[in-house]
Amino acid sequence: MASPANSSLAENEIPILDLGPYFAGEVGALEVLGRELYRASTEVGFYFLKNHGVSQSLIDQAFVESKRFHDQSLEEKRKLKVDKNKIGYFEVESSITRHSDLAAGAKPNLYAAYCLRRELAPDDPDILAGVPYRAVNRWPDKLPGFRENLLAYSIAVEALGKKLLPIFATALSLPVSFFDAKFDKPLVNMQLNYYPHQRNFDGNQYGLAPHTDRGFITILCQAKIPGLEIRTIDGSWVIAPVLPGHFLVNTGDLLRHWTNDVFLSTPHRVINLSGDERHSIPFFYKPDLPTVIECIPTCQSAERPAKYPKTTVLDFYDWFVKQNYPDVKEAQSKARATALAVNE
Repeated sequence: MASPANSSLAENEIPILDLGPYFAGEVGALEVLGRELYRASTEVGFYFLKNHGVSQSLIDQAFVESKRFHDQSLEEKRKLKVDKNKIGYFEVESSITRHSDLAAGAKPNLYAAYCLRRELAPDDPDILAGVPYRAVNRWPDKLPGFRENLLAYSIAVEALGKKLLPIFATALSLPVSFFDAKFDKPLVNMQLNYYPHQRNFDGNQYGLAPHTDRGFITILCQAKIPGLEIRTIDGSWVIAPVLPGHFLVNTGDLLRHWTNDVFLSTPHRVINLSGDERHSIPFFYKPDLPTVIECIPTCQSAERPAKYPKTTVLDFYDWFVKQNYPDVKEAQSKARATALAVNE
C-alpha cells in the first residue's frame, strides 16, 4: 500500500532559475539559464522560476477567482459541465488517472476543476473548421470580473511560456528560435483545481493519483497549502516546498519524447491531508496542434537512436484526454454521433 510522503524536499533540492538577468538583456544570461535548465530537466524534472515577470497581484487574484468559482453551488457549476474540448467543469471523483502505470488500481481522483483554453473568437478559423480542443471558453454568468481577471492571468503566463522557449533551445544546443514557430498558436489548458480535505489516505484514492503530465511544460501557480508530492529518482515520495512569488515548472511527456528521454518527466501526485481545502492553478503549455513531434537532432546518435515514432501534438494529447476524462470522452462520442446523423 502506498503511503503519504513523510519528508519534504529542501528548497535547494529543486533548482531555482532566476530569469531577471535574462529579461534585463545581460550578456551571457541566456547561456547560463540554458545550462541550469538542462541540469534541472535531466536531474530533477522540476524547477522554480523567480523574477518571472508575472505580477503578484495577478496571481493573488487568480486564486481569489478559483475560490469564488468553487464556492458556488454544485448545481451552478454543473451548468458548465466539461465538454468535448475539455472546457468547463468536472466535479470530484469524475476523473481517473489511467495513462500512468503508477496509478494502477487507483480510485477516481478527489479533485474538481474548471478548465479553460486560449481565448478564441467565435469566428476564429480553427473554431469554424471544428478543430479539436479549439473552442470558445465557457464562463460562469454570476461571477462579475471572473472572465477578465482569469484572462489577464492566462495571457501573462502564456507570454512567460513564449519567453522561455529560447532557453529550452539553448539547453538542447539548438538554434535559439527552434521552438518559436511551433508555438504560434499553442495548445493551452489552464485549470482551477480544487482539492477538498481528505480525512485519511487508504493507499488507493488520491487528490490526484501518481502521474506524469502529458504536455511540453506545466507552469504551476503554487497553492499556499502543501499537498503536491514529487517522486525522486530513488523512488521516494517527498512534499514539494512552497516558495512565495515563484512558479514551479515541470517537464511533460511530450518534451521527454521530443528529447528522446534526455529530459525527465517526473511523476507527482496530490494528497491533501491538511485539514483545509486546497486550490492550485496549473497552466499546461503545448505546441500548436499540427506540430510534428520527432526526435530532436541533438538528442540522438548512433549510441542513442530515436526511441519513439513520429506523432503530432494533437494525437499525443488526444490519447491522454480520452484515458483520463470519461465525461470528455462521452461528450466527444455524442458529438461525433450527432455529426454522423446530420450527414446521413
